[in-house]
Amino acid sequence: MKVLEANSGLVTNPELLQILQKRNSQRASLGASLPVEQKACKYLLEQYPTTPTRDQVQAFSTAVKGFGLDRTNRLQLINVAPTNLLELLLAIDNCEARFSSSQMEELLALVKKHLKA
Repeated sequence: MKVLEANSGLVTNPELLQILQKRNSQRASLGASLPVEQKACKYLLEQYPTTPTRDQVQAFSTAVKGFGLDRTNRLQLINVAPTNLLELLLAIDNCEARFSSSQMEELLALVKKHLKA
């Protein structure tokens, strides 16, 4: 495999799933599907039974801008899509020190609204 562009940007898990599904469908028609890509697809499908669209991810990123999250924290929230306080605390560095309990609840509500729809 040849690397075309090293570190051309961050990719969310839902975006990766879409890329892999497209590649698998193209390769399946040629009979050259890669097992590692199939396994990755299977895992991501289990994690995202309803895959957020690009618009939903963008809307989420816009909605959380007021929280002062950097790109990696936003990416982590998109990838983990926490559904409870413990998952949120594990997803964001120094979450308790950075946010009040009401802000954490608001973050969870935004995840539910934009990523779990």
